[in-house]
Amino acid sequence: MKKKILILNQGITANYGDVAINNTLMSFFKTRGFDVDYYPFWYEEYIFGKSYRKNKIFKLLFNIIWRVPFMMDYFNKRSISRRFNEMNYDAIIIGGGELLSGHRGFNSSMNVWTKVAEEKRVPVYLFGVSGDINMPRYILNRNRKSLTRFAEIFVRDSYTFDILKKHYNLNGKYAPDVVFAYNAMFQADNKTLKNREYLLCVPIAFNEGIVTKMGIKNIKEYFDYLVSEIVKNLGANSKVIITSSVLEDNEFSKKFYSYAHDKLKEIDIQYKEYTSLYDYINLLGHSHCVISGRMHALILAFINDCKVVTIPFKEKLICFNNEYSYEKDKGKVERKVLEALENLLMAVKKNTHL
Repeated sequence: MKKKILILNQGITANYGDVAINNTLMSFFKTRGFDVDYYPFWYEEYIFGKSYRKNKIFKLLFNIIWRVPFMMDYFNKRSISRRFNEMNYDAIIIGGGELLSGHRGFNSSMNVWTKVAEEKRVPVYLFGVSGDINMPRYILNRNRKSLTRFAEIFVRDSYTFDILKKHYNLNGKYAPDVVFAYNAMFQADNKTLKNREYLLCVPIAFNEGIVTKMGIKNIKEYFDYLVSEIVKNLGANSKVIITSSVLEDNEFSKKFYSYAHDKLKEIDIQYKEYTSLYDYINLLGHSHCVISGRMHALILAFINDCKVVTIPFKEKLICFNNEYSYEKDKGKVERKVLEALENLLMAVKKNTHL
């Protein structure tokens, strides 16, 4: 009889990176002979209902609930209990992504899911995550308690590894982001060409991090920064494609396209809508360089032999830039991820007596 694993992450969102994380983890455990189920780590529609933002009264209540941890936990656990009458899994794996952050929903889910796993005596693992400490102390303390319930913790960058030791007083293991192993799981998607004509710009929308981390004061300055990076990395006879890897960036990317098109009249600049992970990977096969503030847009570019240029608006992007911008051996990084996944598999087998 096959053993069953439940994987929890944000793979349901309109974000190529979240989809790639989930696809890679699901594929790995399926190829190792497990039955694998997926459920969103945090998804407001599942927790509060489809119309929670349309109803004005409930919208007001939601804004109150969002600020009260025990109320968040109540609705979260109620939603999980409705979906999972029995927790008939041999292991639960949470990850990857930026789950150790100040996001109140992630904080609630980390607390609720680890408690549910503990109550049901199902070992729970945290894999391929990152985070920061930019959060209220009570959220930090809730994360600290949740982290003690994991059988194993794997973090995806040195910054989070240090946080785990210094702020949570826990020993974790380091493993690069699971998406570095995407091509190992899906060789058919890896369609790359020798002659690549595109420079791909996948910007993140203007935000406070761009102001505080990069010293860029407004959208106009940010547009000019992006134009400068395009010109700097263009190469001979390049065409430029501006697109998004996260649906919520679409409108910003359209505005930047209009600005860049007017500013760089002598360059062939095109705009492509957010569509699917498959389309994005296909586009990478025609591109020699990717400029982005979305980490998985860059990771997917890296494993598909593109030069990566980071928009360093956040600590995880700064860390990514330091660790991978000058790395030439994508195979070495892939092997590290696969080794970490095998270590996770061994831990699961050990704790479930497989």
